[in-house]
Amino acid sequence: MTRAETRHPTLSASVLLVGACIHAVLCGPAISCRGYPPIDPIWYGVTYIWPVAVLITAYFDSLKFGNRVFQLIYYCMATAFFSAGTWITVVPRNVNPIEMLVIGGILFPFHLLIAFVVDSLGQLIYSFGRTLVKKTEVNRNFNFSVFFMMAFSVWIGFMFAIPLGFKSFVNISTNNEAVERADADWEQGAFVYVNGYDDCQVLVGDCVVLYEHDLVSGLEYKSKRSDRFAEKYNRRIQQLIDLHGLPPYSVKSVMPKPEKLVQMLDANGMQAIKKLPMDLNENIYLMRRGRCSKFGGFHESHSDSLAVVTRHGMFGANGDSVSPVSVLAAEGVIYIRSGKDWVGAFLPDGRMLVSATRYQ
Repeated sequence: MTRAETRHPTLSASVLLVGACIHAVLCGPAISCRGYPPIDPIWYGVTYIWPVAVLITAYFDSLKFGNRVFQLIYYCMATAFFSAGTWITVVPRNVNPIEMLVIGGILFPFHLLIAFVVDSLGQLIYSFGRTLVKKTEVNRNFNFSVFFMMAFSVWIGFMFAIPLGFKSFVNISTNNEAVERADADWEQGAFVYVNGYDDCQVLVGDCVVLYEHDLVSGLEYKSKRSDRFAEKYNRRIQQLIDLHGLPPYSVKSVMPKPEKLVQMLDANGMQAIKKLPMDLNENIYLMRRGRCSKFGGFHESHSDSLAVVTRHGMFGANGDSVSPVSVLAAEGVIYIRSGKDWVGAFLPDGRMLVSATRYQ
């Protein structure tokens, strides 16, 4: 049987125009996202639907006609431009039209190649259905045939399958990455991912106790990169703890209880520091307003209140006033107090365990 051609170039052009507009709208959430907090992967998945419009219009037109080529070129220019805005290279990010034009110019040849391949495959598949009709002339009458309804069902299926499949792929990849990262970190230093300060704080009277390590496991807190990654990572670490017990780098055994730390604000017997700046030990440096070069970097304080510089960062007491500073070493922990409003508990290597701040 000979192949029958179905040509509706106006309908084909209209579908491509609508498809470009829909693509622009669907790219909106991904373009406006600054990278964190992350959006649902399905909003990235919908940005890959654009080839479906090419597959649909292949039913109504063919590349053997010249106008079809130009239609696909214009369509790929538009889709490449908006797809360029969905790429996240840095977090946080700002998207501007100039960058989208540049990146879109790079994406355009790939979009065009995909469009031509999809169109060719579509024509090949549709040809089997068209050979069922014994016509040699160009068919300009549009009929809702069984073959058309089958093709229509495939188009709808692709429009749902692509974003859902992308989301499933991202979720599976994230889960696998989280488990692999947790297994690798377990050997040297695992974390507990948290949302932010709200998950690390405990209120005791008029004081806020802020932990840098998990009070239950003794593992260091870390800001989460994504909800799913953090959830899967924490779950895997808990499984490893249940299986092997707490790792040797856990600091749970020396973690002071919130109530004990708050009591340190009013405790007697701490050694007064009469002069700052000073090296408390080889890993902890105490200073006030000024700048220092310590532990491979520069640290600067613009306040007269206490600043504690360590190999792991710089920590400071609240306020700008000069308060007496005192220290106490007990049970493997170094307590550093500023007046009666702030006290921090540090390990000898400079890692902060927890701090308490009194708000009046």
